[in-house]
Amino acid sequence: MLIKMNCCPLSCREEGFVERTLGLGDAEALEVLEGLWSSLEVTEAGGQRPTSWEDCVSWARCKWETLYNNDIRQLLHCFPPEAVTAAGLPFWAGSKRCPCPLTFDPNSTTHMEYVVAAANLYGQIFGISGTRDTASIRETLENVHVPSFTPKSSVKIHVTDEEMEEEKQEDRDDAEKARLEELKGKLASSSLKSSIVQMFPTDFEKDDDSNFHMDYIVAASNLRAENYVIPAADRHQSKRIAGRIIPAIATTTAAVAGLMCLELYKLVQGHRKISLYRTAYMYLPVTHIVFCQPTQTNTFEVAGKKYTLWDDFLVEGRRCGQQEMTLRDLLQYIKDTYNLSICELYYGPAIIYKGQEERLMLSVSDLVRMFAKQDIPAHKKMLEFSCSFTEDEDCITVPPIRYMLL
Repeated sequence: MLIKMNCCPLSCREEGFVERTLGLGDAEALEVLEGLWSSLEVTEAGGQRPTSWEDCVSWARCKWETLYNNDIRQLLHCFPPEAVTAAGLPFWAGSKRCPCPLTFDPNSTTHMEYVVAAANLYGQIFGISGTRDTASIRETLENVHVPSFTPKSSVKIHVTDEEMEEEKQEDRDDAEKARLEELKGKLASSSLKSSIVQMFPTDFEKDDDSNFHMDYIVAASNLRAENYVIPAADRHQSKRIAGRIIPAIATTTAAVAGLMCLELYKLVQGHRKISLYRTAYMYLPVTHIVFCQPTQTNTFEVAGKKYTLWDDFLVEGRRCGQQEMTLRDLLQYIKDTYNLSICELYYGPAIIYKGQEERLMLSVSDLVRMFAKQDIPAHKKMLEFSCSFTEDEDCITVPPIRYMLL
């Protein structure tokens, strides 16, 4: 289990950071702003913002106490080892192991590795230089005050995810919104802006042994394993687990790209028989790959002629350096080329033409700008229109008109 450090590795000089949280739900935005606020408060005022290396060590030591002692004691207070369920069965049974709180020991390698890694990572966020010197960190720890902790009966711990979701829906909206507004006001205050320090974001990199990332993961996960009497994992095992998703994604992407290229080669070589192509289904965890012949695409009729979903009416808007087509030119081109008469023309949801003769002399791109009320970006080289034809007005599916602007 990886442990979140509950700090905000963001630069507070980023303009509009608070505004960007508006796109999140209230719960997510509140968590982000709470983390940001706690990281900006001055240490003497009870916040977490460090001003020295000693503050970083103190923060790491207190975080250790919270995660591996206090939280476990609170959990056991709510669910004692002898607790039973409503059905009279032992609560701590099967996959639910009964944990035990840890007592910090500066002579324990794992305990000290957590403090060293957490303190250095926290210092990096605020631009504070740290050290790997365990002896000097032990000396600093002697002066760290760890707040006492007493389990509370008022704390409710959710047994299932469903319980947690239900509570989120119960009378919490007003309190969350009030707290959000309070935090936004604090973060926007001029007094805070004048004292803001630069913060540096950190990207996870498992293959750099000097950045403390894997040091933290190994120590944090092994401490949690110690809580639940689970065998610890060494650094190589932890690195393999932490990086497992990367080769899985790369392997799948490479396989899909290779299979697509094989089919593309057939198309480039001019093969038109569908029996020569293959659809592939693969499940890489068990090396299961199945190839099958693709099915024919569905067809539909427009004015007695068959089309597929791959068909379109391709129109060159400017031919041989001439001026762009007018709407009249477009209607005439479709009539001459495909023997179909356009009675309605749409660009997205906008009606471009529905019998209005005054629009016939306008260019197609001007019609889009005027009646779809959209600018055409300079990089856009093709417009796609949907239409209805006089010859078959009731046809639900028709090929689109793809109008080339070149």
